[in-house]
Amino acid sequence: KSYEKYVEIVREFKKYCNTYVSNLFLLPQEIKSIINDGRLYFVRLEGVLLLLIDEGYYLHLYYYWDLRKDIHFPQTKKNILIEQIYNENGILEQAEVVRSKCLNAGAKYKKKSYQIEATEEQRNNLLEKEYVKSKLKLQEQGLTVACARTDDLTFIFALWRKYLDVYDFRYLSADAIETMLKNQNILVIQNSANEILASECIELSGRRSLGYHLVVDHEARGKGLGKALMMEWYNIANQNQVKICNVWVAENNKVSMGCHLKAGTKTGKVSEQYVVEI
Repeated sequence: KSYEKYVEIVREFKKYCNTYVSNLFLLPQEIKSIINDGRLYFVRLEGVLLLLIDEGYYLHLYYYWDLRKDIHFPQTKKNILIEQIYNENGILEQAEVVRSKCLNAGAKYKKKSYQIEATEEQRNNLLEKEYVKSKLKLQEQGLTVACARTDDLTFIFALWRKYLDVYDFRYLSADAIETMLKNQNILVIQNSANEILASECIELSGRRSLGYHLVVDHEARGKGLGKALMMEWYNIANQNQVKICNVWVAENNKVSMGCHLKAGTKTGKVSEQYVVEI
């Protein structure tokens, strides 16, 4: 019911459990916002503290977990998504234990994604070579890159529903969407009839920026729209003195992987997702 109660619950768990791992990467401000929305729940088990965040379509599970104990997933009215992030270049024993125990408890493997980052120098090299050409290619097709407006949201949401994995969605309140529009954090590509053919969200946070929800309508694929959105994101990042741009790409998304590796490199960080179905 409050951030103070959340802190108390976590502190109490840590007091009696000195050896644990956690997949919780949310910042305090994010947790406070989730609590204010009434979307955070917890389950306390022996050696395990489960935090469940309602993302609308599913519950996203975070854990504080003594890996000597087995995990038991609670019965819920929505599917549960578990995500663990690790470095594939490091010691993988912990990741293997988490994977094994989740699968033994009834979770199903969903997918693996890789983090790709592009430094300022890498972005500059790509923009210098291809930014103008990319813009001209769009113009020749009667297409333009713009920042989304309120009137565009219906079309953007339709693209998301049609092409995004349901587990890629995170809850975005009306206020959050309004703030994204105000801060010009949603990019679109539209034709002369103002139809939205592609879209991407970008998040600027100090020296870092995150790109996500990149979608291109099936009929518009093969025309360089995804690359054009990536280039526009990189250009905006440079204007805001961003040092590192990050994106997560699913291992089976070969087109997006190839596009983002034009300017970026894999960091070694891997996200593995598991789903507990109701």
